[in-house]
Formats: sequence, structure tokens, C-alpha cells
Amino acid sequence: MILTILSASHVRLVLRVYFIVIMALIAWLAEKVLQARAKLQVIKTRKVPVNRVLGWIQGFDLLKAFFSLRQSPGGKVGYLAMLLVFLLSKGADLMTTTFVQNVPIQSRCAFGDGLVFNETGPAFFTFPPVNGAPYIGT
Repeated sequence: MILTILSASHVRLVLRVYFIVIMALIAWLAEKVLQARAKLQVIKTRKVPVNRVLGWIQGFDLLKAFFSLRQSPGGKVGYLAMLLVFLLSKGADLMTTTFVQNVPIQSRCAFGDGLVFNETGPAFFTFPPVNGAPYIGT
């Protein structure tokens, strides 16, 4: 979609803030779900593995926790959710930066009104003609 009213930098800023907020809400909701799963397991069995109660982990800490615990933090479902949200947030940021760009449009002029004169070649007119014709064919 081509936006001519807003600049690309403003659109990029709005989209990045939007995706940051959405991903933060998803991470918060998923952390609450993981906490509820751990509580249910404690109620049911009176014990819970350490990897299930670590909370929400993002970024490089996902790999560090996986290799240091030798188990997936949050369980298999929790680890996949953390990994998916992390990859989606980085992907959304990269797509916003890549696809929102300033592109000049040939059919639109930077000015709103007026006639175009050829100033590089021989001048046919020194002022606009009465009938408003911008060019006289030779």
C-alpha cells in the first residue's frame, strides 16, 4: 500500500511500537499460562521441575538456559512458545525496517498547483501563456 500522507519514518515508528506492544502482551499472557501450568502441576503432584518455573526467557538466554539445564525451559510447549514469540518479534522488526521505505512516485509532483516550464532548454515562454498551455509543439 502506498501512503502519501505520512512519511516512511513515521510509519516505521508506529509499526515498530505496535509490534513491540503486541509481542509484549503475548509474552505476558504466555508467561501467565506457564505459571498456571506450574501451579497445576504443584497441586497435582506436590513437586515441579526447575525448568518449568523459570518464567519467560527471551533472546540468547533461551539457548543458554537450554544448554545449562539440559532441558527446555518452560517445558516443550513453553520453550516453543518463547522461541516463536522471540522469532516473531525480530521478524516483525526486520520486515518493518525492510518494507517501509520512501519511494518516489513518477506520476505525482512535489508541488500542488502550477505549470511546468522547461528551464534547461530554449525557453518558449518567459511567463505562463493566457490559455495555460505549458508546451507548444514544434
